[in-house]
Amino acid sequence: MYTSKIFRVSSHSGFAGHTMIRAPLNLNLSSSMIRNYTKDTRYVKRHDLTIYKKRNTLKIPVENVKEIHQEAFDSRIDSTIAKGKKVVFDPESTRPPMFRKPQILVRKFDGTGDASELVDLPPYLFQCTPRRDILHSVVVWQLARRRQGSHKTKDRYEVAYSKRKIYRQKGTGRARHGSRGAPQFRGGGRAFAKRPKSYDYPLPLRVRRLGLRMALTRSYLLGQLVIVDDIRSKFEEIPKTRVMWRCLQGIEASKPAVRPLVVDSTFDSNVEKSLFRMKFVQYTTIDGLNVYDLLSKKKIVMSKSALDALVKKYEK
Repeated sequence: MYTSKIFRVSSHSGFAGHTMIRAPLNLNLSSSMIRNYTKDTRYVKRHDLTIYKKRNTLKIPVENVKEIHQEAFDSRIDSTIAKGKKVVFDPESTRPPMFRKPQILVRKFDGTGDASELVDLPPYLFQCTPRRDILHSVVVWQLARRRQGSHKTKDRYEVAYSKRKIYRQKGTGRARHGSRGAPQFRGGGRAFAKRPKSYDYPLPLRVRRLGLRMALTRSYLLGQLVIVDDIRSKFEEIPKTRVMWRCLQGIEASKPAVRPLVVDSTFDSNVEKSLFRMKFVQYTTIDGLNVYDLLSKKKIVMSKSALDALVKKYEK
């Protein structure tokens, strides 16, 4: 027969761990009494409570935490360098500091790819922290909206069979059946026939815009964004695929493995005809810019006029 019971409460005295209280069975302790047991020592003595303090088994340091972490970090770096299996710091592959205003060189779209000027990028579009969950939500929503949803199969009432009963209910010794178009027969209708429907669902505008900003920032941080001076100037008179290929070759975007995305401020038919034979190149405008295309392409070729239109469209 047990004569006492144990209460487990969290510690309020500053050390890591918890506290066990042993009390008689006939004593009803409320949560507020257990929580404030340290404030009234007379209550503990009067009811003959025994306090057991369980120390922290993980031995988490509570003093000089910063120094301990710095020593552990230094020792880890020393061991990593000694093994020679991992590069701790590579100044050439580091990302641009996020506290600086993003900048990019404008390159000539004439086959040479020379830099012409240095422009500032808007921090609102090209200086945010990419999050995988936001990008995933926007991509799933976008692909769901693309689904046509025109699938349809026939049920038992739509197949080309008579609806009469195939034989009588009793007296044949066989199983009971109705029409020949029942789902259990070969050639019968589907039990749960598919119907045309829309897979679209609402996604907040804030999330969609945030996903576009994160996709643009990701392209800029990975070095996939290329700003060119002008795209339509060389194709005003006649479209030429060879000229377009040479212009893309100057900015390292002429290979099928790169799958470039050409973005301009407005649509131009001559540019589209010049890109028609290059099936690996996608041509769009600012209005058609989306997260899925930005994530699936390895090179984003954007004109300076398209950049200005993008800033004007999303300026606060």
